[in-house]
Amino acid sequence: MSFSKRHGYGRQAPEICIREDAPEQFRAAAFYAARKADLRPSEMRDAVCEVLHRRPDAENWSDWNISASCSPHDDDGAWPHPAVRDVIENAESTELERAFELGVYNGRGVVTRAWNEGGAQETALADRYQSFARTIADRSPRTATLLRRIADGYRAEARRRDEEAELREDRER
Repeated sequence: MSFSKRHGYGRQAPEICIREDAPEQFRAAAFYAARKADLRPSEMRDAVCEVLHRRPDAENWSDWNISASCSPHDDDGAWPHPAVRDVIENAESTELERAFELGVYNGRGVVTRAWNEGGAQETALADRYQSFARTIADRSPRTATLLRRIADGYRAEARRRDEEAELREDRER
């Protein structure tokens, strides 16, 4: 037995790198290879969930909806997770983006509010998605645009809810 082995000396194991450390070109190539291999969107979604150690949402029947299925927040609070952003950025698919938007809206579930509440809930959601967009804008511009669109949708809904609440209050007077 060598001196190094007897005394526990040797090369240190290389540091394990996370997926985000992979060069952008490699990440794009991985997505392109999945598309060329004729993987269905649901299979890509399942692969993203597997990498993230998340179980796909059993209630998600849409092939393209990856938003609610398996997307945790990133370590820096950004959302969606970088693996999901990679899919959105590289797919350049309006079908995927529309399904993502619908997944966000539908993921909200049933909404209850006081009769005169207005759009406070939607304003808070708009601010949230706008903040997510700002956080990722430099790294994931297509996804940031998508998140701004979601924020704009919630702002429009907030205005409608505010107007409805004002009309109800006017009728009560």
